[in-house]
Amino acid sequence: MTREPIIVSIPHTGTRFLQERLGVEKYVHTHSKWDSLYKRVKDKKIIAPLRNPPDVWKSWARRKNPKTEPFPYAMFFSAWYNMHTLDMLFDVDFICVDKCADERITDWTPIGTGDYGPYSKPLIELRPLYYLPYVRQRYGSWQAPAPDLQAAQ
Repeated sequence: MTREPIIVSIPHTGTRFLQERLGVEKYVHTHSKWDSLYKRVKDKKIIAPLRNPPDVWKSWARRKNPKTEPFPYAMFFSAWYNMHTLDMLFDVDFICVDKCADERITDWTPIGTGDYGPYSKPLIELRPLYYLPYVRQRYGSWQAPAPDLQAAQ
């Protein structure tokens, strides 16, 4: 029996990219409430886009305006840890969209312009994300940024 596919993603890891490239309409983000997330994914084939955490953080920062709203630190981390829980409960099919190496995808051209104008990247400690098995398996252990980039991290 073939299970219906669903894209399950940490926001800004490649949700729309995989939807378009794989032709999968249904999706859910991992920062959703746990009960709702679990009900949406059980009995489905979970396909999850993934990108290196600093790149995802940069994408979050570009889309949020800390001058007009509090930065969603808790939402950012809960998305990563909910994905970890899903990975422990289900067989998650991760596709690292930043590695451009999955044979199911033939066109790795990014979707959207990615131009959001000037932005600031709030300080954050991303090291804990590299202890998550699914992150460590695909991106290795945390590497300190170059000295000139540390202020931006």
